[in-house]
Amino acid sequence: MDNPNIPNVLIKLSADDDFIAVSTYCRRHGRRGRFLILRERMKQVLSGNPGTLYDSDCGNHISIHNYDNRLHLTFDWLSEYSDGTLKGFRQRIEIPCEVFAILIETGVPTRYLYRPQNPQAHINAAPAAKAIREVAKSSITRSALRKALRDNFYWRSDNMTLYRDYGTSFYFETSSGCPMNGGLILHETTVHTPVGVKPKLYYSVHT
Repeated sequence: MDNPNIPNVLIKLSADDDFIAVSTYCRRHGRRGRFLILRERMKQVLSGNPGTLYDSDCGNHISIHNYDNRLHLTFDWLSEYSDGTLKGFRQRIEIPCEVFAILIETGVPTRYLYRPQNPQAHINAAPAAKAIREVAKSSITRSALRKALRDNFYWRSDNMTLYRDYGTSFYFETSSGCPMNGGLILHETTVHTPVGVKPKLYYSVHT
């Protein structure tokens, strides 16, 4: 089932002797520049060894995870402003491994339209129920946790169990093992607003 809240993303793929080039386009964010991935590293990811790749190019970042014969790509498209501020957005897409395998074998440029589906990961939060109730006492931490659970655990057809770790942070395990486990850690930062600098709390996933 398509997710109406996330736009379709058109991906253009090409290859030469050294690199795989990936560019994306969606109506919400427009067209993004190419991201170059070393051909040999992509071959390693397709073979499952290693199963996850992290890379950066021109200030942008990408992680690629091979799961269930599909490559899960997360792009962080970033722009730097004159005052040193970084702004951007994140795109998460899935592409069948076969698409990349054919590209590497033939070298023929191709396009793939990613149609987002509703996430189907099941989250069992019962073991962390007491900690969640404590977090929910504050509207700020409650909102941060709700956003983290909504935006981070999008692994399709997976099951994730949430446990209390320490303080207001959590530990999780997955049934798929991709990743096997990790932490959902509360962080504090500051943001610039029209009325000045304000503190901000957010959770991030550490694996």
